[in-house]
Order: sequence, then C-alpha cells, then structure tokens
Amino acid sequence: MKFYIAFILFCHLSCASQDSQKPKLACSDVHAGNFTKMDEIFGIYKISRTKNDKNQVIQIEEVVKSKLKIEFLVTWTSDCICEIRFSKVLENGIGYDFETMLKDVVRTEKIFEIKRDSTQAITEYKIKATSNQNKEEREEIFTVDSGM
Repeated sequence: MKFYIAFILFCHLSCASQDSQKPKLACSDVHAGNFTKMDEIFGIYKISRTKNDKNQVIQIEEVVKSKLKIEFLVTWTSDCICEIRFSKVLENGIGYDFETMLKDVVRTEKIFEIKRDSTQAITEYKIKATSNQNKEEREEIFTVDSGM
C-alpha cells in the first residue's frame, strides 16, 4: 500500500513539474508579421504588422473584397495585450468616412492562445478583443501568413 501511495505521489509531482516547464505564450513572436483573419461580414482580412523608422508599430489591415486598406498604430501595453488606434485610410473602395468613424476608437486585443506546428513555428493565435465603443468581448483567430 505504501508503494502505491508513493507511486501516485511521484506521478502527481512529475506531472506538476512538467506543467511548470511548458513554454509561456511568447506573444512577442506575433508583435510583427503577416496574418490573415476571416470575418463573417467582410470576408478575408490581410494584416501586416511592422515597425516604422520612428519605432512605432504600424498595422495595415486590408479587407480584400472591399478594396479597403487602413493603417493603425499599435501600442503593446504588455507582452500579450495591445491597443490599436486608427491612423489613416490608404485605400477606400467602400467610400465610407472612416476618418470620422474610427478617429476615437481604441481597440484592445489580448492574446490568449498560440498554436504551433511540429517545428514550433506559430501557425495561428487567438485573441479576445474589446473597444472603447463596444465593451462586448469578441474572440478572433489570426493565421500566420508567410506568403504575403
């Protein structure tokens, strides 16, 4: 009986040790790059996130079927949380006044899951997003797009 209890205790401690060794999300791995996401209404978004010469993070979002391309400024408040603010319209195939519609909107995104393939390359990540205009939390999936 003592052996059985010792074995169960060993297994429990071994599993707990392995959990503590799991890699953290490493959200900084997706602070820059090319991504896509699918929206039920607008379809495919192509997203490019880079740093400019002023060391600002710039995000370009292109809604493929609408010929819409908008630039946003991204501020990472922690490794897994960022705030996204409208910067300017680069292409407007819809004709809406996005300068007025988006000028005061702050979107907050929190990364809560990162998926990797067998080589540990990131394949997708999931966020929970809110904005100062819509407090309802929305989950979105971004896929890494290496072909952009």
